[in-house]
Amino acid sequence: MTHVSYDICKNNRKIKNVTDYEEAQRIVKELGSGWTFRAVYTAFDPEDTPERRAKAAEHRRKAAEYRKAKRSA
Repeated sequence: MTHVSYDICKNNRKIKNVTDYEEAQRIVKELGSGWTFRAVYTAFDPEDTPERRAKAAEHRRKAAEYRKAKRSA
């Protein structure tokens, strides 16, 4: 899966990023000449959830403690 967002650009330099197409159009229209927006696609892992990241962080912490205890013993 992928996520899409929109970079608001001036002279091909990213100034701001928004997630809504209509918002990107509105901002560019308000700013006027020289402003553009472009779609940015980023990979998205549906299984990458806050709970899964917390579980992985807890596992890393426990593994580090185990290695530290093993070195000091």
